[in-house]
Amino acid sequence: MNDDFTASRFRTRDPEEALPVLARHYSAVSLSADEPERFAIDHAISGDSRLAVSRVAFDSRAEGNVQLEDRYFVGHLLAGRMSLVTGRDTVDVTQPMLYPRTICTVGWSDLRMAIVTIDVAEVERLVRLMGADPNGHAFTGVNPISPALGAQWAAMVKHLNRDVFSPANPDPTPLQRAEAREELASTLLRVFPNTTMDAPGMGGQSWAPANLRRALRFIEENASGVVTVSSIAEASGYSIRGLQNAFQRSMNMTPLAYLRRVRLDAVYSTLRAGSPADGTIAEIARGAGFTHIGRFTEQFREEFGMTPRQSRGL
Repeated sequence: MNDDFTASRFRTRDPEEALPVLARHYSAVSLSADEPERFAIDHAISGDSRLAVSRVAFDSRAEGNVQLEDRYFVGHLLAGRMSLVTGRDTVDVTQPMLYPRTICTVGWSDLRMAIVTIDVAEVERLVRLMGADPNGHAFTGVNPISPALGAQWAAMVKHLNRDVFSPANPDPTPLQRAEAREELASTLLRVFPNTTMDAPGMGGQSWAPANLRRALRFIEENASGVVTVSSIAEASGYSIRGLQNAFQRSMNMTPLAYLRRVRLDAVYSTLRAGSPADGTIAEIARGAGFTHIGRFTEQFREEFGMTPRQSRGL
């Protein structure tokens, strides 16, 4: 078991003192301060060699080179100014940035940034579990696929800082860290463009963490019965709060909203089949788990843009 968890904070006004500390966290780094008299760095990090979250604050103007060979590094600018150039490409720093695994030239001016680093092997392990070849995996872009996915990345980082690597949880267990690594790796694959998720057959929820997959399966298999947030959490292994957070980050909905969608899909499929033996619309709705028929009709119309009666026999 790798148990090298640490939480530390480093501050200095000396660029020469800062460099070896930064070099311990990043594969290769160089630093040059334009205004040595104003230089200051405040670097706080929590995690281990496989997953860590950090915040860095640079005062004054500085520039340097960074290379991450064995880890993926995602930065999110919080305040100040920044430039990031890799090869001939200038990266959009207004969004979360997945640093390429090549030497990047970075410029700062009164910078405040949130950073997540995850071991490449953790992502490759998930790619393998998804049935893809990790040797053929590559990220093809450095910014999120969409603003909505960028927001999901920000929510994931907030979760890590608030629930896993927080002052209120000073010694996260190996299990907590393992779950965080899997959830972060799946979010990374979903948010940033890459060859694995672009491959045929990689849609749906196959990328989801194991606990979330158990929750989805439990809902789908028991949708016509009595399903509560507590029962979903118990079946999946999440706490109630963890379940709600996971659904919001990965599905952009609550567990009960997903349950409602599953039930509506079941009614819609039955009505489209149009068999008289299936019973009345009210009977079909009750069989799918709906108890309030008036509310069911409103939800059906919102979901499919037609009434249940209009969908019958389509």
